[in-house]
Amino acid sequence: MLTWRPAGTSRQTRKDRFSGGGPAEVERGIHRLHWWRVGLTVLVGAVTGVGATVTSRAGTPTSAPPVAWLVGGHVLPPAVMRFSADGSRLWTAGSISGAKEWDFAARRLRRTVWPGPRSVLADLLPDRGLAAMTTVDDRLWLMDLNTGRPQVVLPVSLYDRPLLSPDGSHAVLCLVSSGPFGGPPGMRVLRWSDASIQEPVFALQGGFILAAFCFSESDFLAVDLGVRLLRFRIGRHDPLWEREGDYWPLTVRPGGTEFLGVQQRLPVCLDAANGSLLREFPRLPSPATAVAWSPDGASIAFALENGVVEIRRATDGALIRTLDGLAGRAGADSLLWSPDERFLLASNLDQLWSWELAAAAPPQAFLPLTRAIHATVAHDGAHVVTGNTDEQINGIDAATGEVRWRRPRSPEHNARSLAASPAGDVLALGRNDGQLELWRTSDGTLLETVKPGSPPGDPLPAPQLLELAWSPDGGRLAIHDLSNRLRICRTDNWNTLAEAIVSGLSRVAFSPNGTLVVAAVSAEKQRILRAADLTLVRELPAGTTVGFRAGGTELVTLGGDGREGVLEVWRLSDGARLHGVQLDFMSGFSALSPDGRVVFTSDSGTGDCTAWEVDTGARLAHLVGEVGVPLNEFHATPDGTRLIAPRVDGSLLAFEIPFFLRTTAAGAVIRLEAFGGAGPFELQTAPRPNGPWEATQVVFDRTTVAPPASGEDGWYRARRVR
Repeated sequence: MLTWRPAGTSRQTRKDRFSGGGPAEVERGIHRLHWWRVGLTVLVGAVTGVGATVTSRAGTPTSAPPVAWLVGGHVLPPAVMRFSADGSRLWTAGSISGAKEWDFAARRLRRTVWPGPRSVLADLLPDRGLAAMTTVDDRLWLMDLNTGRPQVVLPVSLYDRPLLSPDGSHAVLCLVSSGPFGGPPGMRVLRWSDASIQEPVFALQGGFILAAFCFSESDFLAVDLGVRLLRFRIGRHDPLWEREGDYWPLTVRPGGTEFLGVQQRLPVCLDAANGSLLREFPRLPSPATAVAWSPDGASIAFALENGVVEIRRATDGALIRTLDGLAGRAGADSLLWSPDERFLLASNLDQLWSWELAAAAPPQAFLPLTRAIHATVAHDGAHVVTGNTDEQINGIDAATGEVRWRRPRSPEHNARSLAASPAGDVLALGRNDGQLELWRTSDGTLLETVKPGSPPGDPLPAPQLLELAWSPDGGRLAIHDLSNRLRICRTDNWNTLAEAIVSGLSRVAFSPNGTLVVAAVSAEKQRILRAADLTLVRELPAGTTVGFRAGGTELVTLGGDGREGVLEVWRLSDGARLHGVQLDFMSGFSALSPDGRVVFTSDSGTGDCTAWEVDTGARLAHLVGEVGVPLNEFHATPDGTRLIAPRVDGSLLAFEIPFFLRTTAAGAVIRLEAFGGAGPFELQTAPRPNGPWEATQVVFDRTTVAPPASGEDGWYRARRVR
């Protein structure tokens, strides 16, 4: 009897043999598996039998697709920054940012630890591998920074600001805003081991209280904002001491023997043991927004509202040097010294900045890319261009993620109105004044500014340009503007070929042959228009276009307006509904695999990323890791191997498109079919799930017949060939 067991499952967890009376009577089964990268175990999915009963492992397979590159990302205030002890890694956390690990020397984002829902407030202990984060769904997460997985999840208010004790055993929670679901502002201590509340439990009748920093594993400083300072000890209700006064911001000397606070531009050093005054510094020229004590205790850095950073001597406040470079920008909300004191970091609304203190150079923008909200992928596969909320347009190498050029984005530019031409050489950028700029994609050079559909030199203002889409041949551009006018313009002279009023349009796209225009209309219908004159061909139910397949003859859509999660396939020639399935997916973004057989969805709230089979609605895999950060949109590279996605944390992610392997057995023949991501693929076999794996010399693009497997029970896996 022929037996077959797919790689990655165990003999103990499932019945995996096909039943039948002999080789000619082996019943057919289908198995989905996914090869993520060379050298890792194959991800195994569910088994479904066609005319057979097969017991499968419960649940949806879960794995992290390989990241091709990851750049940028913001750290919105209130920002937390911590170095690893050796200074090689920088960890940051902030609102809607998750916890991010950076390669400090390379100034590159390595990975993101995301709790699930969007983060709000956080604290970090990198050398203990811990992060505490509150999220928008009113929960507190203790995350393992090494694995990216939660250790403890508890209900709290999203306005609870955590401060981790140095040993990571406790978290001081300060409710900084009552909010719609929180109680009165106050403070309590959480012990992680049993999720119990410890003293001090402190409630305020008015105002707000913050835990500023820890003196030791048991003692911390709390600030009754604008009123007093209090030193507390975990396990004790009453403070060890109080000192009246309005002190903010604050920083503690390494070792915890003294600390500094700023009182009305006057920096003062206080004794940590009793809160008494030790010394005063000269007044600051501008209000302080952040302070940081150097690791050796000799210097203190002050970030000022005017964009200047001053470094002063800790013994008497004498000015050592002034760092410029942030003038005219938002004041820094956080400062951090590197462990070797070679660098000083500042975080503000714009991004992270780093001064090399031995050089007289301006601060280096730490991130190569920040706050990407929209991207367009050039059809030549060489470039990705992003529109950002930090007033920049960035040209990025699609293969490596390197930022090739950065250009200022005028206030007149619409960051979401970007479209690369099919040839990949020209970028169209819509403006708020109705004009259209054409840039060279390779270097960001402005080539031309035009007003589509208007005579040259027309001085009259035009409505803001919103949506842009090139025709497949590059000869036409679909333009939708704020007046709800949809136009088709020639790209050689920018004359209008056709126009129509389409209210509530959210997305527009040409069909692959260029004869039709698909317009997704919010909460109404999807309209199929004739590209030549924009007359209505037919209407489809409300939803969004996922993509085209079957050589452009079929349209895949996701329903909306009460039909959320309905995945449907339509024939474009006559509008016939070929089939539809209900997905467990409510809102977010989606993309179609190059072969049109897998749809990828990302939940806009939780970041849950899932691969679904279009024809059956089967959940193929739950994708985690960097893909688990909520995505703003997806873009497939022309070669069909990667998806590029701007994320809600402002970063840009490129990851390999998962592929799946379907096997069917007929007699002694096992046929394998890869679908989803593009190949070519190499087939491997082994007698056991843990190997040893041997190459079969079979390389295929989509389908192949498996050679006989070694051992009684054959195990197969595939990998994408580079």
